[in-house]
Amino acid sequence: MTNGFRGALWPVATLCFGGLAAGALLFEWLLFKGAHLLRWGWNDPRTVDADVVLYFEWVTAIVAGRSPYIDFPVPYPPVALLVTMLPGVLARSYSAYLIAYSLLMFTAAAVLFALTESYARLLHKDVKRTLGWLTAFLVPLSGLVLWRFDILVAVTTIGALLLLARARPGAAGGVAALGALVKLVPALVLAVPLLRFRREARPALRSVFIFLLTIAIVCTAWFAYAGPSLYTSFRIHSQRGLEFGSLSAGVLLLLGQFFPQSARLITTNPCICVEVDHAWATSLAAAALPLQALALSLAAIWIFLQRQRNDARDLSLLFFLYILTGKVLSPQYLIWTAPFVAFLPRLRVPFLVACILTTAVYPIGFELLVKQVAWPIVALNVRNAILIYCVWLIVSPTRTRVD
Repeated sequence: MTNGFRGALWPVATLCFGGLAAGALLFEWLLFKGAHLLRWGWNDPRTVDADVVLYFEWVTAIVAGRSPYIDFPVPYPPVALLVTMLPGVLARSYSAYLIAYSLLMFTAAAVLFALTESYARLLHKDVKRTLGWLTAFLVPLSGLVLWRFDILVAVTTIGALLLLARARPGAAGGVAALGALVKLVPALVLAVPLLRFRREARPALRSVFIFLLTIAIVCTAWFAYAGPSLYTSFRIHSQRGLEFGSLSAGVLLLLGQFFPQSARLITTNPCICVEVDHAWATSLAAAALPLQALALSLAAIWIFLQRQRNDARDLSLLFFLYILTGKVLSPQYLIWTAPFVAFLPRLRVPFLVACILTTAVYPIGFELLVKQVAWPIVALNVRNAILIYCVWLIVSPTRTRVD
């Protein structure tokens, strides 16, 4: 059913998100200042805009005549690099760059609200409630929304899903490819047409063909430009260990509370991340990719066997399993699945709690986590347990509730 509103609601949702996000960031800033004044040991807290500093360094290097991927490694595909370069056209100081980048990501959030509303109307869902829950999910993650580029993953994924629902598989494949050239995960949206291949073979082939063609063209040009230097950037990901937010890392850190010195967090690695140093860490990191493949394969079989089609449910399951079984679970990954969870009533409350706990761990409790203080480690494991619970809620049989 619809909510009775004839006019577009996404501008209202965007403004609400902007105001609440400003309040959330102010609260975090005041909390850090208060902790410093009270000498709680939160010295030199890791700010959420740390990655924006890195993006600005890339822009500065390019302006100075250095070539990305050749003269310095960039651990992301070319569209992601292009996104980080756009604010540099207008800004030469870091402060100006931060403002321009924040406005760019805020615009992306507005696009996400607009696409989510369009998809909700297409499915005859309650638009007001859906956008309200999406706003609730993004506000605790507001620093990550504005100062990373993972909001683009959500935008391209739901954009491709909307195009599939409107019977435009070619355009959907192109949008999914654009998202995959930011981060690989939007490619998961192709599971929607592929798992309906027997009934809708031609649209599935068209979407996959356009996806692969777009990827091939861009990657060919990318390799022609950078050549063997690309391997340096690729090795950054292959050499990564267990990132602090991952399921395995959380368990190892929790065990470290009972067995001191068995697990610690380190930053001496080639990527910009914080990883767990433990006797089992290397083996667990090596097992992550096969485990991801197995989990996604089982999810695909489960989706294929379902009688009732629910693309938001299916993509949520794929995203949850991808991030839970991987060796990296960065805080901003929750942004990826937020627009789809907004359509799933059973998952809304637990997922909102997971978003709040994510912010409690990073950035609020991050310095204490590095020092292995108990409460952020417990919060991290509770967050991960809630995400597992969300998977259970998806696959467990239940009567369908209609919004």
